[in-house]
Amino acid sequence: MSRQERQQQKVKKAHLWEIRKDKFLRYWVVYLALLVTAGMSSFAGIALPFEDGNITTGRIFAGIFYATGFIATGEGVAYFWFGKLTDTDPDNTWQKVIAITMLIASVASITATTLAAGSFIAYYLGVLDRFEVLPYWAQGWIVWAIPVLLVLHMVTGMAFRALSEEAKAERDMNARIRQTKDDIAEKMMEAKANWWSTHAPHLAQKIGELEAQEEIDKYSARLATKPKPPKPPVAAGSVKNHPSH
Repeated sequence: MSRQERQQQKVKKAHLWEIRKDKFLRYWVVYLALLVTAGMSSFAGIALPFEDGNITTGRIFAGIFYATGFIATGEGVAYFWFGKLTDTDPDNTWQKVIAITMLIASVASITATTLAAGSFIAYYLGVLDRFEVLPYWAQGWIVWAIPVLLVLHMVTGMAFRALSEEAKAERDMNARIRQTKDDIAEKMMEAKANWWSTHAPHLAQKIGELEAQEEIDKYSARLATKPKPPKPPVAAGSVKNHPSH
């Protein structure tokens, strides 16, 4: 990488950093709320595996999975869809609808997770009679929410990408490439067919002559190598004695 390219990359990174910093300063309340709820989401994920105080290696991994899973499917996707809502293609209604819908879904899932985390906190403190046991809905939410939310955001993310102008341009380009390849293949087959239709009679004649000549050569070789029949023997009585003079 040349010095000029490194300098361009440095300028590009600085520009992106300025954009992100400006966005953070304009929406700092949103990011602060996401940070706080991320802490509660991680607690909700850790609380259930260690509810009875029994700590094992499997439960540690389960706690890490649930904690990171809730942050990813809650605050992480909320940040993602918030960014997509402010970065949609111009006049792309479907992208805006998807981004708004999934942002609302993300906020709803964060709300449910933080409520579950609050229930767990109240249960662990043990000062409220209503929370002497973990609420069943909170237990169910902790178990089922992550896989459902992962699939939901994966499908909608794919739809958002497919509806973008970039994806449309890519599909059009691939369609043109396939059409060009099909045209080339068709022209090649047509040229091949034309060549055979033009040269086939002459080639057929040549091949026929060669095969005929080969057959003639075979018969000639057989005749040349065929043994001659022996001469018949001469009878003794047929010898004429000539008188001597």
